[in-house]
Amino acid sequence: MNILLFKPFHLEPVIQGRKIQTRRLWTRPQVKVGGLYPVQTRFCQPWKECEGGLRVLEIWHEPYPLTQISERDAFEEGGYSQKDYLELLARINSKNKFEGTYVTAIRFEFVPKKQLPEKCR
Repeated sequence: MNILLFKPFHLEPVIQGRKIQTRRLWTRPQVKVGGLYPVQTRFCQPWKECEGGLRVLEIWHEPYPLTQISERDAFEEGGYSQKDYLELLARINSKNKFEGTYVTAIRFEFVPKKQLPEKCR
């Protein structure tokens, strides 16, 4: 199952277009460029309960652990500074020790529910 799960505090920045990037610690890609995925804040959340969808525009990989990020990329993660974003990332993933993991960076656009294909509403 391919999903992009977000912390609840990131939902509004995604909907408002302030968060247009996300980074994930994956051993293999979970989404594809051009794919449309529900904006979920919990596992198994049905499309009809989601605020909309995310269309993946670009995917790239970065080394793990992530110790550097550009000011632009940090800002596109939800309006963060470099320092604040790296601190947040460390808190969110503090218990994760993934051997063979890399950071998957994903740029996306929010698609409001009313603009989703009928099968997704």
